[in-house]
Amino acid sequence: MSTNSKNSIIQILDTFEPINLDQMDDVRFLKRMDIKYVFHISRLENLLNDIKKQYHVLFVNNSAIQEYETVYFDTALLDMYQQHHNGLRDRYKIRARQYINSNLFFLEVKTKNNKGITSKKRMKLDSLDLQFSEKSDKFIADKTPFFQANLQTTIKNKFSRITLVNEKTPERITIDWNLSFINSTTGKELALPNACIFEIKRNSLSRNRQLDQVLKMNKIFPSGFSKYCMGVALLEPSLKMNRFKPNLHKLRKEEIIH
Repeated sequence: MSTNSKNSIIQILDTFEPINLDQMDDVRFLKRMDIKYVFHISRLENLLNDIKKQYHVLFVNNSAIQEYETVYFDTALLDMYQQHHNGLRDRYKIRARQYINSNLFFLEVKTKNNKGITSKKRMKLDSLDLQFSEKSDKFIADKTPFFQANLQTTIKNKFSRITLVNEKTPERITIDWNLSFINSTTGKELALPNACIFEIKRNSLSRNRQLDQVLKMNKIFPSGFSKYCMGVALLEPSLKMNRFKPNLHKLRKEEIIH
């Protein structure tokens, strides 16, 4: 994204009503329903203008754009990647994440069950330390079928995030962009500067028909996108990725990836 485009987005975000972290408790949704949309970053400005009357924007340390850094863990056989690829509903992601603007660090376990419910559990860390402690070992063993002794770092990613909160209904939107990956083993890097991942997070299947209409008007439709799985697939092209090929084709057609 160009500096001019980023500045334009910042100017639009300044027209939203602000909200702070202390006001976010009602929409943290550690157990939720997720709907994802992926589109070219050039379409974000129009979309923000179309929905700004419905949402507040989260500010942290006087910024509406938050920076994230994440390290993902998997087994040597990439069992968690394979779970997702094979369409298993009871699946897991294990990651350590730094919330850079607020200088917070967490070890997080994300699960999705056979009803499509996403849950996230986390424990606070002192840093983005990749050496598991006894406490984190127990956390992983309690929350997943995996053991830390069998885990290794697979990929790292960085991205920028905008968080919107509906002013009337319990609904949160995260907008991720400026996404980049690095393979922890090979050191191979990949940037997706044109990708914009728009994710609606709700505590139920209830619909926001006004938002649905805006997305449809902008010709933006649901499209699955796991940052972990897409990063692994793009950095390890020899892996089985049949399940992701239709999505990859769409992303190439829209010039989101090359």
